[in-house]
Amino acid sequence: MTEQKRPRPPWVETISLPGHRPTSGAPSPEQLIMDVRQGVLSGLFERGSLLPEVTRIREMYALGQADVLAAITCLKQEEVIQYHDEYQDIYFIDYHYGLDEANVVDQSDPSAARPMT
Repeated sequence: MTEQKRPRPPWVETISLPGHRPTSGAPSPEQLIMDVRQGVLSGLFERGSLLPEVTRIREMYALGQADVLAAITCLKQEEVIQYHDEYQDIYFIDYHYGLDEANVVDQSDPSAARPMT
């Protein structure tokens, strides 16, 4: 039997993402990925910090559900974020990412799928 997760509490505080910037061209999942990576590597987003809800990210970046979920999947595969075990729709910054030089991401390539080694 699958364990059901609890609903996301309304009082949960999340990180502040910059969202889509019209000067950066058309909305893209790559911009979301790059914003989260840069926030982690710069220390702006602390390990354990929570991302906004998927619906809020969709609004901020003018992206569809599939694009936001694709960006989240990429960030999970890179171990930048993890899915919360107890609550629905909660992703948090993985505290291991960015701690050593092996996890430095090539910032000139926003579509980079894996950290550089």
